[in-house]
Amino acid sequence: MKKNPAQKAVIFAICVLLLIIIGILIFDSMGGSQVLLFSAPVVNPILQENIINVLGQEGINFSIDSNNYILIENEVLARRIRSLLIMENLIPPALEPWELFAQEPWSMLDFDKNQNLQRSLSLLAEAHILALPHVEMVSVTLRAPEGAAISANVIISPSQSSDVLNGIERILILAIRGLEVDNIIIQ
Repeated sequence: MKKNPAQKAVIFAICVLLLIIIGILIFDSMGGSQVLLFSAPVVNPILQENIINVLGQEGINFSIDSNNYILIENEVLARRIRSLLIMENLIPPALEPWELFAQEPWSMLDFDKNQNLQRSLSLLAEAHILALPHVEMVSVTLRAPEGAAISANVIISPSQSSDVLNGIERILILAIRGLEVDNIIIQ
């Protein structure tokens, strides 16, 4: 069956349109999706400006959506920036610790599950502390004996500036409900 010029033009236009659509889809997927810096919007304009200043100093590409959520390129970078912002005490006050650390609250009661919680909080705190500048290695050990105060033992390597130590204390206090500064040992 022979096609007339009008039919050939329509087929050609459909092919071009399909190629354009495929190109747009590929380009959009390659752009990468951004992740939330915090799971809550930063509505306080002074806090938002201070966070923007830190992001600018660090040379971080970010965007703020219409609902005041701050978006960062990837989760690894977001974790590093969260750690820096914790160190500077620049976090939205409405965030619960598990929201800040992307950790669901646990409501399990038996001993094994509490041990798993302690291990997961230790690993989570280690990941955030490793994101701080000048920290090459970290080991966090939590102790939460029943009826006693929670304590944390932190070993870091190699550099220990007071800013990093204060940042580590803030990370641990936010990550572990009930932990007090007096019960943190940093070596």
